[in-house]
Amino acid sequence: SFLASDGRVLDWIRKALLTATLPIMEILRLIILFPIYATICINSIIDIISSKSGCRSFDCNYKLSRHKKSINDWFADSRKKINDYFCRNFSFSSGELLFLGIFLEDVPQIIITFIVEDIINEDGEGISKNAQINLIIALFDIAHKLAVSYDLRNDWIKAGEGLLELFSGHSDNVCSIVTIGTNRFVSVSRDKTVKFWNSTTGKVICTFNEHENWVSGVAKINRKTVVTASDEKTAKVLDLQTG
Repeated sequence: SFLASDGRVLDWIRKALLTATLPIMEILRLIILFPIYATICINSIIDIISSKSGCRSFDCNYKLSRHKKSINDWFADSRKKINDYFCRNFSFSSGELLFLGIFLEDVPQIIITFIVEDIINEDGEGISKNAQINLIIALFDIAHKLAVSYDLRNDWIKAGEGLLELFSGHSDNVCSIVTIGTNRFVSVSRDKTVKFWNSTTGKVICTFNEHENWVSGVAKINRKTVVTASDEKTAKVLDLQTG
């Protein structure tokens, strides 16, 4: 079975699940937040029409905004955990992959074979001897693969095991990075931010919001300063200590 040949198919499965899971979570987030947004809009419209200060509506909108922030924070944390899981901890045993391959390859092959055999045998004589022999061979092959998959149940394959660390903080493409010493680096992104990281803890030391457009490049001047280039046609020198 090609599924047990190496980790490539596992990596395809990992990427497919990750690609499907994140949009579903975003849709769920919007569905949950829709009543909150609708209520805030309705309260604002009522205040405008009535020309009143709307203290009660203001208090309601404030509470709803707090709930909205909590929901957004929870989904952001969940997305990060899901992304980390699929990028770092996603694994299957070779036996599980082989077992999956039986249902994706061998079983459909048997079904298709008998469908074709039924179409060919229009005289109603039933299944031919060749088809019966092929069925016996296929069942023996499946039994053999099931035994092998049981033996390989503890032979784990991990997708993306070359990944040592994952840093999540930018909301758009990361354009460039530069290392600062042995355990720090600076990243720039299309989200218009410059982030100074501690690679040991994986946390952002500070974030610079000095640019008004994409930040496309960064270079180290010394251990305390870097220079960044932006699509707004400017280059800016940033002090990492005071940032």
